[in-house]
Amino acid sequence: MTGAAARHFCYRPAVLARASLGWLALIAALAVAGAPPAWAQPAPARRVLVLPFAAPAPFGGESAADIERAAGELADPRIEVVGDGVALARRARLAGAVPATTLAEMDAVTSAGVEGWRAYLQVAVPFAASRLAKARSDAESLLPVPGGLELYADLSLRLGAVLLALGRAQEAEEALALALALDPQREVSLLEFSPDIVEAAARVSQRAGEPQTLTVITPGLRGVRLEIDGRFAGVTEPQGGGAPALVLSLPRGQHVVVARRTGYEPQAQALRLHAASELRLALREAPLDQALARAAVGMPEELALALIEGTVTYADADEALLVATTTRRGAPALLAQRCDDRARCTAVVEVGYVRPGLSAALRAAWSALARGELRYPPSLPGDSRLQPSPTTAGDGKCRLCRNPWLWAGVGTALVASAALIVVLAQDDPVPILVVDPDTFGR
Repeated sequence: MTGAAARHFCYRPAVLARASLGWLALIAALAVAGAPPAWAQPAPARRVLVLPFAAPAPFGGESAADIERAAGELADPRIEVVGDGVALARRARLAGAVPATTLAEMDAVTSAGVEGWRAYLQVAVPFAASRLAKARSDAESLLPVPGGLELYADLSLRLGAVLLALGRAQEAEEALALALALDPQREVSLLEFSPDIVEAAARVSQRAGEPQTLTVITPGLRGVRLEIDGRFAGVTEPQGGGAPALVLSLPRGQHVVVARRTGYEPQAQALRLHAASELRLALREAPLDQALARAAVGMPEELALALIEGTVTYADADEALLVATTTRRGAPALLAQRCDDRARCTAVVEVGYVRPGLSAALRAAWSALARGELRYPPSLPGDSRLQPSPTTAGDGKCRLCRNPWLWAGVGTALVASAALIVVLAQDDPVPILVVDPDTFGR
């Protein structure tokens, strides 16, 4: 795996959330110890992701599968071609994969929690409370991520233990209650905690808090799926002609709310509920979801940027190869552009070909793109050569040239010119010929 690919690799936090850092470190050390020296290793191949764009019919001609197959025949030992990036990204997101940057955030929060708990064990209780509270606050944005609930629950449990040691019993029990609600399978035993913490956890698990009303409002957006403490609670709908909302009855204390809707970034919010309250959650559109849904010729440049960055990340690739086919001057033509992981691209290359020469055309385009400078935005999806013009038909021939009214006018003009010449040449009158444009040229 190349360096860039390692930065983009997508992990499943739900699988790795409870992995032992010690075991991971040991595995990494053994891998390094058994690896050959860097100078003896061959240069890793760059992973190139294929992004096919189909031009509007009948201007295209080659399907996405044809383009992907031609890309697989590049036969360049310096690259490893990855399949259709849009399909790969969609499958990865549905499977729950997240970028490595998110995993790094989880690792940082976990490390802060470990530091806080170590301080507690060393009887630095005020510092431990401060460190764990900060770690739990940072973990709030990770609640929508697989494994985020378990991480937040563990931090709440340890924070509750520290608050109990500080004599802040009510806050401690609220934190413990939230931890047990988020992760019911978490065992709180004497193997890990002191007797007073175990007793407090058992006490709050059997107590039902006084119910309070929480109204969650999602302004301007209905059908938002709400999860309360990790459980589905319902969807927001307009209330009496007002903004979409969902009215809930929850036990008094601490809760976490996660709001989700397709095409939008999930939002998470932690709160303390002690009386009837309102919570407003404004969801932002997710550029990558929009880009995946509109990955076609004519998509806006800002969505093209999101598409390249997102698909390269989820496909664990180093670069993206944008390819489209169209018809130019009555013959097939291939347009291609190469972009890096930050959506910096080469200029668009055009190569004409004769079917079935798509593979050869793409090899010629790649030869030019490999030497191209990465300093342009991703312009291929909006390239005018992939759009029909007012004067061209789908086969690239002149539509105006086949207009019968045009040729009727031309014919009439020619006949009138000939008649005028005859009139000027003799005194006798000549007949006038009228051409019906509806039948001319039939």
